[in-house]
Order: sequence, then structure tokens, then C-alpha cells
Amino acid sequence: MRNTVISSVTSILLVVASYGCSNAQPSHSATSEPADKAQVTEVAHKTAGEVVELTQEEFARVVFDYKKRELEFKGKRPCIVDFNAEWCGPCRRLAPIIKDLASEYGDRIDFYSVNIDNTPELTESLAIQSIPLLLFIPLDGDPQVSEGLLPREDIVSIINSTLLK
Repeated sequence: MRNTVISSVTSILLVVASYGCSNAQPSHSATSEPADKAQVTEVAHKTAGEVVELTQEEFARVVFDYKKRELEFKGKRPCIVDFNAEWCGPCRRLAPIIKDLASEYGDRIDFYSVNIDNTPELTESLAIQSIPLLLFIPLDGDPQVSEGLLPREDIVSIINSTLLK
């Protein structure tokens, strides 16, 4: 099967954990937490109905800090992260589908785009080797990963069964 949906992101978390161990960052103090939460809220308001391209730093701030050992989702709503590149044909075909879904579900789900060419540390730490790659992160439950170009109806099915259940 060309398109693979994995029920958890165990492999990504293992890579994040090993990366986090080798490049440990100081933990944030309690005084920096409110600023981080305000930044997450600010980005969430910007994303209603649109796909927001994230840098590595923004990804760490609004999705999860990939340098840490554990996945701690920072969003207030479920999200979809589209890992892509400008040179990738399937990514270019997926982009309008994601944009359309952002217009349709943008009041309930945050949509993000990450260009792997501009985020080498993030891409390497998550061991992303195939694009397009969609990361579906629900508020509760395990995230799901999908590699390859999915038809719109398959993405809608994952949204309804994973993110909006």
C-alpha cells in the first residue's frame, strides 16, 4: 500500500527521545509558561481557515518541542501538520486539498505546513524520509502519521475518526 497510516507515532517519538537525550535543552521556568501559552493562542487565532507555515522554532512552540523526550502537544485544538517541499510533485497536489480542508474545518482544527528544506533539524529529529507526510494530532489519543499523497476523502475520514471523534 502506497499510503501508510500508522496508529501511533512511536517511531517518531523514539527518534525525538534519542535526539532529546543527545541535545538536551534547559527546561523552561514556570515564568515562561504563560508567554508560551499566549503564543500558542496567538498562532491558533491566525490559523482559523488557513494553513500556516511553521519554522522549527514555531513548531516547537505551538505543536510540540521536538527536542524534548516526550510528546506534549501544546495546541488548544487538534491539528494537522503537512511536511512538504516545493520540489515535491505530490506535495504540490496535496497543498490545495489541505487548503480546502483548512477552510472547511478551520474553526475546529489547526492546519500547519512545514517545508522540510527550511527545517533540517526538525526533519532529521523526526526521521522524516518520505513526503508528503501528514501528522494528525488529536487533543486526546495517539497521533497518526500518513505518508504519501492521500485523496481528500481519506483525509476527511482520518479527521472524523481521529481528530473530531
